[in-house]
Amino acid sequence: MDIHISPLDGAISFVPSKPTYVIGIVRPDEAKSFPLVESSHWLQKTSYDFSDVWPGIAHIGDVLFNEIMAERLVAEFGQYRDQCGALFAYCARGKNRSPAVAIGLNTTFELGHDTASLRAEYSEANWYVYYNVLLAGKKYRLSKDSGFRNDLLDREIEMFSSPNSWWPI
Repeated sequence: MDIHISPLDGAISFVPSKPTYVIGIVRPDEAKSFPLVESSHWLQKTSYDFSDVWPGIAHIGDVLFNEIMAERLVAEFGQYRDQCGALFAYCARGKNRSPAVAIGLNTTFELGHDTASLRAEYSEANWYVYYNVLLAGKKYRLSKDSGFRNDLLDREIEMFSSPNSWWPI
């Protein structure tokens, strides 16, 4: 599956060439002000509103990504996964939230990209969001397939659950 990660200004000109699942991480006013190009290839467009913050550093007005959002995001993608030819994720800068979500879905659903390479390419990703997508992904996959086993997903969860230099709290 193709994975496209973009900032908002690139998202408004992106034209899909195959059935594409969209995850926009934007405020509701941004979604209306910056619509995506019309295309018959948009399989499903979803939108989430959460801030690029971590627990302990959120400010008044910030929306912290949480377990409920992660479970919704994973379950919604899971409904369309088999019909998708591409995943398109975008946020304001295309560096923190959308890479975290896309890499988390790649790891969870084994979309065909090397997780370590994606982590290196998007080193500024919000790893708190990524970790929560992984946890929701494991829960989702286990609920759908009692024989599910994804060693990479388990290793990533273990690595990101331990205190590391990247965890800012």
